[in-house]
Amino acid sequence: MDNEFKYLFWTELHKLLTALGRWVAAKQQQAAQAYLPEVKNVWYEQAITSGILHDIATVARELGEEQTVTSKRGAQYTWQIDEVTVAVDDQEGYLTVYAGELLVCSTQPTIRLFIPGHWLHRLAPYMERAQLHEQAWLALQHQWSYI
Repeated sequence: MDNEFKYLFWTELHKLLTALGRWVAAKQQQAAQAYLPEVKNVWYEQAITSGILHDIATVARELGEEQTVTSKRGAQYTWQIDEVTVAVDDQEGYLTVYAGELLVCSTQPTIRLFIPGHWLHRLAPYMERAQLHEQAWLALQHQWSYI
């Protein structure tokens, strides 16, 4: 094989691989645009049906700080552990969770987002504690309502 043939061979092979790489990237982008909204909806619906959104909101309500806002009625709670911040707005009925600066959960109707990840492991030990706190408070209210 002479050098000119080798050069042409590798040049044509490079062109072919570049075109193939662009085609694969375009197909991946099409798949992402088609399937990511479906995955987003499935994860959100699973979070609702499993009750995890309620459990996360309970953590903020029971263990978090209530913020006083004079312009709105209703309570707002914020709870934070490490980089995970959970905020609940009872007036508007929204739950929002940030892992660092990334929005990983939102119940706002225009967003409806739940992205499972490592942030759930940080919340897990506190979910049971918050549920016990909520149950104790409800039992206390129930007890005092009969007096």
